[in-house]
Amino acid sequence: MRKKIVMFGIALLLASGVIGCSRGAAAVTTDIAITTEHFPDEVFREYLYNEFDTNKNHILEESEILAIHEIVLDNVDIESFRGIGLLSNL
Repeated sequence: MRKKIVMFGIALLLASGVIGCSRGAAAVTTDIAITTEHFPDEVFREYLYNEFDTNKNHILEESEILAIHEIVLDNVDIESFRGIGLLSNL
């Protein structure tokens, strides 16, 4: 339940513009390496790699990013969602 509330809160922050996300007609989606530079939390990086990096090259390619419409976390201890704004179709 706690993770659902956290994700709801993040969705509200994204929607309100409190935390950045490149959306809309001007949004440019490029490949994003799954590294500490973009996603500092190790658990979050692992989740992105396991769930969305379909070719397992440690890069979220444009097609993989565009396929991410929701993140479902159950009993995952992620301390930082930094980088979530790079996932432009959430």
